[in-house]
Parts: sequence; structure tokens; C-alpha cells
Amino acid sequence: MKGFDRKPLPAWATPAPEKTQSLHDFVEERGKVDTEARRLANLFREALALPSVHEAEHPIDCPLCAADHSLTPERVALLRERVADTEAYQKALKNGRDALGTMMTGLSSLATALADALPAFITNSSKSRRSRGFRVGRIRELLGADRDADVAAWLSSLRALARARSRVLAALRGTSGLVKSFAADMDGFDDCPSIEKGFEAIAEAHADFSVALAAYGIAEEKIRSALQAVVDAQSETAGWPELIELSDDQAALRSAMIERTAYAEAAKELAQALRQIDKGNEAVLNEKFGDLSDGVQKWWDILGPEEPSFFDGVKQRPGARRTIDLKAGLSVAPDRSNPKLRDVVAVFSMSQLHCLGLSLFLARAVNEQAGFVVLDDPILSSDEDYRAFFNAMVIEELANLGMQVIVLTQDQKTWKDLGERYLHQGISLFQLQRGTDARRDSRLLQTSSRSVREPHSGIRSSGTPPS
Repeated sequence: MKGFDRKPLPAWATPAPEKTQSLHDFVEERGKVDTEARRLANLFREALALPSVHEAEHPIDCPLCAADHSLTPERVALLRERVADTEAYQKALKNGRDALGTMMTGLSSLATALADALPAFITNSSKSRRSRGFRVGRIRELLGADRDADVAAWLSSLRALARARSRVLAALRGTSGLVKSFAADMDGFDDCPSIEKGFEAIAEAHADFSVALAAYGIAEEKIRSALQAVVDAQSETAGWPELIELSDDQAALRSAMIERTAYAEAAKELAQALRQIDKGNEAVLNEKFGDLSDGVQKWWDILGPEEPSFFDGVKQRPGARRTIDLKAGLSVAPDRSNPKLRDVVAVFSMSQLHCLGLSLFLARAVNEQAGFVVLDDPILSSDEDYRAFFNAMVIEELANLGMQVIVLTQDQKTWKDLGERYLHQGISLFQLQRGTDARRDSRLLQTSSRSVREPHSGIRSSGTPPS
């Protein structure tokens, strides 16, 4: 509906006769004074304004050319005559410039008035019309087939209005060009009749445009009123009967509004309390994650020191309540300065992910003060480089913490290395053979576990023998 908005077309009047007459007077006075006199008139006027020249009764030095005793009283009188001859020209020049300024202002105002008098959808760009849904097809769809004749009449009047507008603009451009040419070259322009004819052409085209605009307004009103009815019918009016009913009992309406305001305030306070609770929960989780991150970082550095990719921390995902992110850092500096943080699943290898899982497990076990841990092949799926760090440093650190460590492995190298490295600490080694016997290492004796007597053959004989 905004596309139909437009302003009334103001009346147009050609410049007053005295304005155009001022241009004719200027051309006439300009012809009476030769070009040289017009050019020197201001110079003569300034010279006569000097006291020494104005009061000269005998020859004096010329202030213009500095010739000795060249400016006689007779020549001063001649200068006064020259200036007097140009007085009428100067007055006509001023009046002509004023007339041209008035004409240019009027032409500019007319151009603005023409644009404002047109419907907004004409001056808007095609992109703007599309974004607002102002399309002929859409109008036909909303009005239905019963209004096809009105739409056709509206489009016909619109085309006539566009043609009338083009004629006004053409006359306006031509006359504006003449006026600007006169203003730019007042010494050489003398085609005053063309300017007069130009304003007459504007007046005639303006009158035709006014007629076309009036005819368009009649056709537009039918379309606009019909569209307004459709828009009103499709507007959201649910609840209006109830609102009218409430307006009949203003006391009850006031009471309901006060109650609603109280509910809204309570809801606002509840929402604020929930936000504070969430903020507190987040602070607690961040503190716990900070402690856990330090523990994971410790075990990660023990398992894989001095790697360019390293574990950075466990963090709560922003905006989430039950989701965490594991972040990894990438740095080529030995001190891990200026790291690039990424998700671990994006940069860690499978072996590194295995070590990260082991670090998370050990950090949580230590944090919860577990008395023992059971590790089932903790490094079998990792790189060979991690074996030495696990056997030499991880087990030793866990032992220093007073934690009992039970390692189940199918790897004979790990089994043998652990037995030799920690023999002085009384390590117990067991080897589960096929069948039902759990045989202790030759250096130690231990009864077999009840689980190895499991009668199910799949449990007793499947896989590579663990130790």
C-alpha cells in the first residue's frame, strides 16, 4: 500500500513578465556599451573613488598607468562620462542575474514537485518493488478476476501518466539548459525568445500532466480501496471482540493489567534467577574442568613430552549445558608459545587420541583418590614411542602416589619390561595360559583366579594369551 503514496501536484506559473523583460532590457543595454567600456567600467569607477582623482583641478600622476601629469581634469571628466554610460548597463545586468536565478530556482522546484506527485512505486527501483511485493501479478492475485477491468484501466492511465511526465521532463531539460547557458555567458547570449518559448512549452506540458494525473487518480482509487479491503480482511484481528468486551468494564481491565504486570515482573525475576544459577553452574564447572585440565595436562606431558601438538584443556561448550570441548594446541616453539587452538578430533591422530583417553582416565582416578586402577592394554594401540614413557614414568608416578596398578596386556615386550624394571619393588607377574591354569612367573608364586576356571571354552581359549 505504501507504493501508492504520492503528494499533490502544486500549481505552476511561468515567470512574471517583468522577469523575462529584464532579460530583454539587459540585452538592449549591453548593446549600447561596447565590450571594452564594459570591461574597464569597474576600473574607472575605482579610480574615480580615489580622493586625489575626485578632487583634481590640475594634471596629476595617473594612478592607473603611473604616467607623470597625464591625468588632466578633462580626462577625469571623460572617465565620469564613461562610467555614467555604463550605469544603466550595470542595473540591467543585476536585474538580469536576479531573473535568471529566480528562473533556475523555479525549474528545480518543478522537477522535485513532479517526482513527489508520482506514486512511490514509479520512483522506487525495481528491486525495492520486488522486496515489497508490489507486482502487477500479485495485485491481480489479491483482487481476483472480478477486478481485471479496473486493473486494466489503472495500467492504461499509468501509461498515459508516464508519457505526460516524459513530455514535461523534456521541456524542463531544454529550458533549464537555455537558462544555464545564459547565466554562464551573459556577454554572448541573446536568445531570449527561446527561453520564453521554453517556459510556454513547460506550462503546456504541465497542464497535460495535471489532466493525466487526475485521470490516474480516479483509476488508482478503485485499485487502492479494493486492495485496502483485502489487506484489512487478511490482517490479524483475533482477540478484538474480547478487547471490546474488556473496554466496557474498565475497572476489571485495570485489575487484569495490574495482575498481568505482577506476573510479568515475577517471570522476569525468575528468568534472572535462572540466569544466575546457570552462571554459577558454569563457574563451578569451569573450576572443576580447570582442575581436571591440569591433571590431564600432567599425564599427557608424561606420555608424550615435547610434541608440537599437545593437550590444552577441557572446556564447557559455550551456550551448552551437557557438552564439553577438548582443545588441542599446535605450536612449533619449544616453549609452546603462540599456540593455535583446535578441537582434538580435528588434529590428533588415533594414537594421540588413545593417549588422551588414558590421560583423562588417570587424571580422574587421581582426582577421586582411587586406591587402584586396572589398565587393559593401555599402550597397545599407541605408537611404539609411548611404550617407554608409560613403562618408565607413568607406572612410577602412580606408584609414588601410593596407587596399586594392575596392567593386563597381550604384549610380551611390555610384560617383560615391567617385570624387569620393577622387580625391586616386588611386582607380581601372572601369565594366563590356554586352559584353566594361571601360572605364576618362575620368580613368584600365586594361586590362580577363579575366573580362569570358567567352564566356557570361549572365555578360556579366545585370543592371544593376556598377562
